[in-house]
Amino acid sequence: MHSKVGHSALAGRIFLAVSLAGSLVSMWQVRAQTPAASLEFEVASINLVDPSEPAGGRLELLPGGRFAAANLPLRTIILRAYDVRDYQLLGAPDWLVKDRYAIQAKAPEGSFSDAQIWLMVRRLLEDRFQLKIHRETKELPVYVLVVGKSGPKIQAAKDSLVPGGLGVGRGSITARSTTFANVAIALSRLLGRPVVDETQLSGNYEFKLHYDQSSVGLPFPEPRQDSDATAQPDATEPSIFTAVQEQLGLKLESTKGPVEVLIIDRVEKPSKN
Repeated sequence: MHSKVGHSALAGRIFLAVSLAGSLVSMWQVRAQTPAASLEFEVASINLVDPSEPAGGRLELLPGGRFAAANLPLRTIILRAYDVRDYQLLGAPDWLVKDRYAIQAKAPEGSFSDAQIWLMVRRLLEDRFQLKIHRETKELPVYVLVVGKSGPKIQAAKDSLVPGGLGVGRGSITARSTTFANVAIALSRLLGRPVVDETQLSGNYEFKLHYDQSSVGLPFPEPRQDSDATAQPDATEPSIFTAVQEQLGLKLESTKGPVEVLIIDRVEKPSKN
């Protein structure tokens, strides 16, 4: 079923949802800036990880203007550096996922914000991987979160003035005094496409949603501190679409809308250290 939301209204909300899905220091806000010549790492090493090494790595911004990526695909690093979701990155060759890298980089002496370090990471990608990208707005599949025919089945947070959290576990989402704008962001990450909040439910709510983990079609994300990391997937649970409708009284409607994407024009395997 397709949503009847107006195209212009949907366009604005999709762009907002996609932007909010990134980190608090949004790279969308600095996308028009060209890194100054001095805003680059002083030293950097890039090494290909042995394919026999088990998958699973980490990415860190460290004190002293240092950046470290361990055992990660280049695609993951690009997503973080440009603050985009996986569904927003187009034109990437297969080796961006297949090959894994270890990167160590250090800025010159001085004090640097996280946003400045990420700009230096982007400059490093441009220099060493010959990365060239551009942005476009494309018509892509999206979901619109709306209230179902029978009305919502959720309750307002007991103390709406106390900020809560949103924990994602294996086959569960636990909301503690959070808005549905935040819920839409969590659903977007799980479903791999933008989710636009059209519930018109204001204020903070609390609920626990149980669903079949396999229905999201994506690997289970890293557990957050406030998530139920011990919960196990249960194939007897409904799909996430059915769960949203039956447990929350809401509905995820499939439609299409304009989504800002990052298109890779050129990328090469890295130059030697």
